[in-house]
Amino acid sequence: MSDVEITNELVQFTKNDVSAVAGQGRYLTEQSLADVLEILGSFVLSGLTLPTSVSLTSTMAAGVAFVKGYRVTTTATNLTFGASATSYVWLELVKDGSDLVTKAVFEILTTTTPTRPDFVPLCVVTTSGSAITAVQDISFRSGGSSSGSDLNAFSSVGL
Repeated sequence: MSDVEITNELVQFTKNDVSAVAGQGRYLTEQSLADVLEILGSFVLSGLTLPTSVSLTSTMAAGVAFVKGYRVTTTATNLTFGASATSYVWLELVKDGSDLVTKAVFEILTTTTPTRPDFVPLCVVTTSGSAITAVQDISFRSGGSSSGSDLNAFSSVGL
């Protein structure tokens, strides 16, 4: 066996700056960070929890999530749900025709499939005629776990 040299390789992040372009091997670039985060997937870093409520409105806690490599920071936001329903809450990126992110939204659906391809699942909400009776956290949390007690929650919504 022998080593075969690679021409113009880039090894990040190296003290010796292993790169065809000076500086690229030593320093983190925005593109390389986005590439790494996209590989890691979409997950919640902090917050983004929803409590039950005596009404059909509850406040999603402020939080931070990574959605397909984009860091999304949200403020506390009121969400309103339909009566006597099971709803799924997603944090999604909205993109324009050039595939550029224009905003992030909380999408509330009664189906298990989000509308947009760039999302992180947050929770399943069950309501009675006038209140939010149960919230199941199905989010992927940093560290590779679900904050909910049931790790099978992902499969129950097709993830």
